[in-house]
Amino acid sequence: MRVRSSGSVLLTATLQTMCGGSTSPTQPGATPSPQACRTYATQWTEHSTFGAPTTTSAAYSSGDHSYTEHSPANSGPIVQRTSYASDADFIDEPSVMGRALYIQRATCGGVSNCAGGLFSVETLSYDSRRRETSLLLQLNGAALLSETYTDWDSLGRPMAGSRTQLPALCTLNIVFTYDDTAHTRSIMPSGQGSGPLCLGILTSTIWTYNSDGDLISETDTGGGTSTTTTNSVTATSRLCK
Repeated sequence: MRVRSSGSVLLTATLQTMCGGSTSPTQPGATPSPQACRTYATQWTEHSTFGAPTTTSAAYSSGDHSYTEHSPANSGPIVQRTSYASDADFIDEPSVMGRALYIQRATCGGVSNCAGGLFSVETLSYDSRRRETSLLLQLNGAALLSETYTDWDSLGRPMAGSRTQLPALCTLNIVFTYDDTAHTRSIMPSGQGSGPLCLGILTSTIWTYNSDGDLISETDTGGGTSTTTTNSVTATSRLCK
């Protein structure tokens, strides 16, 4: 399901005004955890703090291990494509709430074919234990934001790290929290950071998931403003190993 980068509201607004660029994914390097099947959303209605509700459809392809979203549903252009190293990674991902196992997420910004022109590209890297070690956000082929993770919980999810607005405009510490009962994950800045332009990445985000691991709400807070997007899942599919 469509999500914004872990960067700020200001960066999100910047992303919505540009297009183009691409990058090559890197693969996680460890054996998937033993989960047999995944139920995932294939259609949902999105309600945002600003703007009219929209309905999005999605499909997973085993051919290239990608989860592709169209909005408006079915007939609309591709709005996001999330790529995995294998079907097993796609199936295993929600077995740990809030864990990511994808290798690349491309937001297309109205471009009809993600492969033909990427709007923004988020790439994750992993260690041999399948723990996220870094995130790189590129816009129109240029590096815009990076995160590096230095501490993880017992389930391999990041707990702490740093966020840098590139090129070296600001670096600040970030912390993650997880509530497995409420199915929530949050990321928050810690301190004011170092650098001349830190305001743009002083943003916190809270994500909420359903029992299948689909994103059902996202709230971004920064600069005294909060925006919330909620998703109502209306159709699902199932993939097994």
